[in-house]
Parts: sequence; C-alpha cells; structure tokens
Amino acid sequence: MASSAYFNSIDPENMARKSFPYGEVKIELGDYGPQSHNSEQYYELQKENLLTNELADKIKQLNGVEKVQEYYGSVFNVTIPTGDQDPVVSDAFTVDNQELLTNYLIEGTADYQELVQNNGVLIADTEQWNDTFGWEVKIGDEITLEAGTGYSIKVKVLGIVDGNIPYSGYNTLFIPLEMLKSLVPLDNLVYQFIVDTDNNRWETVREEIQSLVPSMSHTYITTFNDWVQAYQDSLTNYRMPVYAFIVFIGVFGIINLLNTLITNMLTRKRELGILQAVGLSKKQLARMLWTEGLLYSAGTMIISIVLGTIAGILLCQVFSAMSIFGVVTYRFPLLEMTGFLALILTVQTLFSLFAVKQFQHYSLVEQIRET
Repeated sequence: MASSAYFNSIDPENMARKSFPYGEVKIELGDYGPQSHNSEQYYELQKENLLTNELADKIKQLNGVEKVQEYYGSVFNVTIPTGDQDPVVSDAFTVDNQELLTNYLIEGTADYQELVQNNGVLIADTEQWNDTFGWEVKIGDEITLEAGTGYSIKVKVLGIVDGNIPYSGYNTLFIPLEMLKSLVPLDNLVYQFIVDTDNNRWETVREEIQSLVPSMSHTYITTFNDWVQAYQDSLTNYRMPVYAFIVFIGVFGIINLLNTLITNMLTRKRELGILQAVGLSKKQLARMLWTEGLLYSAGTMIISIVLGTIAGILLCQVFSAMSIFGVVTYRFPLLEMTGFLALILTVQTLFSLFAVKQFQHYSLVEQIRET
C-alpha cells in the first residue's frame, strides 16, 4: 500500500511541466545544453551564438507557434564558501523577471538596483548546494564568479528564492544583467529559447525547428514529451526493484495465509464432523468456511488500508522533503488495492472449495475419530 501509493502519487507530466511552465519546446545553446560545458567552453560557443533574433523570427512564423521567449545568461565557474568550484548556468536578473523573483523570494532582497550597487546575486534554495558541496546558503555569503573571459568577481548572496519557482530557464543563480555584460562582453547572451505552441503541436514544431538549425550546430532541442518520457523511465527504474521485493514478500504472505487456513481446517476436523453429525449440511459447511474466509480477508484489507494509507502519506511527505521526485501529493492506489483484494478473495474462494471437497472424502466416523 505504501509503495504503490507513493509511486502512484508521482506525476511525470507535472514534474516535466515545472521545466516547461511557459512552452513545450526548448532550444539551448550547447551540445547537451549549457550545463554540459564549463565557462571557457561556453564563452567560445556564445561568440558564435546561433540563437539570434533572426532565428527567433523564423520560429515565430512556423505554423502552431504562439510565442518565443528568450533567456539570457552564461556559464560561470563558481567558487563557493567551502572552497569547491563548479560550472553553474547563471541566468540574467532583469527588470522583466524581477516581479517573479520577488514573489518567490524566501529571504533577503530582490531589488535590482540594490543588487547592482552591492555586487549581489540571487541563489535558489535547492538541495544541490548542501547535498553536493555541504554548503548551507545564507544571506551575506560571498562567492566568486569566473567567466570564460578570465574575468572574475566576488559577489554576495543578497537573496534566496524558492527552488520550485516556475521558471523555464536555469534558476540556480541569478546575476544582474549589467554585471553579466561586464563579465561576458558579448552582443548576444541568449542561451535558450522556449517555444510556446498550440494544440499539442510541439513534436511537429521541433522537426521544423531542426530543419532551420544547421545539423552540426551546437544546439540542443528537447520537448515537453522528452522530459515526461525521461521521468517515466527514471520512475520505472525505481519502481521495478521495489515491486519485485514486494512480490517476494507477498508470496510468503500468501503461503502464510494458506498455512493458517489449512492448519485451522485440520485442527477442526473433529469439530466439523460433530457439527455435521448433528445436522450441519454440506451447503451450510461451505457457507461457514466461506464466511470465515471473508472475515480473514476483511481483516487483512482493513489493516492494509488503514496502516498502508498512513504509511503512504508519511512516505510521500518524507520523499517530498528529500526532493527525489519533487513535491508529491498523496493519491490512493485504487488499482493496486483492487488487484490485491481480488487476489485475496480468489485465494480464499479456492481454498473454501478445496476444504469442502476434502471433507467429502472422509466419513463422519473418520472425522469424529480424528485426533
């Protein structure tokens, strides 16, 4: 119950939509997106940036395209207070996205002018910093940004935003656009296009976009469906070993149930023989065994539903906090529970038929004499 409830509560489409809140097709500069490059490599790519206004205009003219949204930023080698350094895709903090960042601000400030005047940046409150580097982000922490040009600058964390912010770009680190341009003095700092389509035409739009982009270009095109499939595959990899273990336990559970029923039948053979001797019919015997079996099944189901539901809710809350599959909202595993109930009832029905048939092989004298 707990495991099936947790896996049923994970919605791959909802998870993928967090990366595509404003569109269905993503075009990124980079072989597998900007996150696959360090600052030096990405600076060279941005020198000959293919994500231009001309390409955006051509995409807007495609059938089914409603909007093309541009995201500005670059990759910096970031040195954090622990001394660790890692390439981080840094998004430009502009006046346009200030309102969104302010709405999802957890602590500090998201005032653009204040950030510019104090060499400040915004950082998302994600588990990445603590889990990977052991850094618990705090207001006032200083980090060093090193651009592919060789320029570096020390900046302060002046704001912390919610890691679940609905943002199609990379939301790990936000740097004011003025500071970004001083570190990476290029005319075109676009690193990503998000294409909003209508009527679920994103697969067709992707094919048409791929025809507009040179085959050997350093661009990476993905769709909402790609991300959904990736999450489904990842979920399957988690689900299969867990379900295999559950089946393993379930087999022994069924064996234990049958052992209990058979032991109960054998120890009561004399009792049932006496009841038949004083007038209990075979039909009444079958009904009695069936009723007892239903009580076993009902008890099993009540325990499973009550304890399983509590365990499932707790499991969803724990794993939501760990952010393995994002925020998980509990859903009752109706299909799995129905299958489990059907299995228990089937086993119980077959056993009742078997028990009645077995008693028919014995005479009343044999049953009563049984010790």
